[in-house]
Order: sequence, then structure tokens, then C-alpha cells
Amino acid sequence: MNFLSNFDLLSVGLTTAAIGFLAFIVYFNNRKSFTNQAFLFFACITIIWGWVNYSNYQVHEPTMALWLTRLTIFLVLGMLLVFFNFFMFIQILNLILIKYINFYYYL
Repeated sequence: MNFLSNFDLLSVGLTTAAIGFLAFIVYFNNRKSFTNQAFLFFACITIIWGWVNYSNYQVHEPTMALWLTRLTIFLVLGMLLVFFNFFMFIQILNLILIKYINFYYYL
């Protein structure tokens, strides 16, 4: 069996394993943090998207390929929503912290 024939499966498997490992390390660092929970949710959606996208390129039936393409696009939109929500929360938190830092600086 040729090693390069399954290189795409190997790359998807290693990537999703690394994303999952990193996400659970971050989550178990502080389970109550909203940022860690949002990152875990984002990583889980990314892992599911990776496998659906891989399956999309491996299927040969047109109807199944169409449904997998739709599911891939749906998951990408979900990833974008979580990603933007994740970074907007961090920016709002930074603005709040800057206000408190400036307030205490001038006291």
C-alpha cells in the first residue's frame, strides 16, 4: 500500500487530533471561563467541519456530495459566528479593563 495514497486522511486525522488536544487542554485549565468554553466549542465545530469536508471530497454520488457541500457551508457559517463572538467578547473585556486601569491610574 502506498503511503501517499492516504496522505489526505492522515493529515485530516493529525490536524483534528491536535485541535482537539489543544482545545481540551485550554478547557481543563479553567472550566468556568467563558473564553475557554467558547474556544472548546469553536474547536469542536472545526473538527466536525474538517471531517465533513474530507468526506465531501471522498464521496462519488452527486446527491450525497451536494448534501455534504451544504453541510460544509453550514458548519463554516457556524464557525464564523463563534469566531466573531469569541473575539468581540475579548475586545469588550479589554475595553472594560482599560477603563478601570485608567480610572485607578488617575486617582
